[in-house]
Amino acid sequence: MTVSTVDQIQSDLMKTACPSCGTKELDLRLRCDLGQGECLYLIKCARCGTNYAVAAQTKRLASHQPTTEDLLSTLTCAHCASTKTELGFQCDLTSKECFYTITCKACGKPIKEYR
Repeated sequence: MTVSTVDQIQSDLMKTACPSCGTKELDLRLRCDLGQGECLYLIKCARCGTNYAVAAQTKRLASHQPTTEDLLSTLTCAHCASTKTELGFQCDLTSKECFYTITCKACGKPIKEYR
């Protein structure tokens, strides 16, 4: 069974804290009425009301989870040469974007961001 992009991002949001207020009360909303062909993915914090957009690369990555798992198994950290990586989801207060990140489990350094 394939997980939809919306379901995958919604699942990741439940583990993600709002960078503005620190609570894990982020909700995904779709705006499909803008006439752009593709729906706009918006995330809003239920507690503080801060809005974030989902980065375009993150939407593509969320729809290809098996490919993502293969990608994680092939990456090497440039800082410590470890091959132990993990996929995370975070929101940035400055850019007002939410996106996937790949981080080294050994040293904690970011390897790649999907914005």
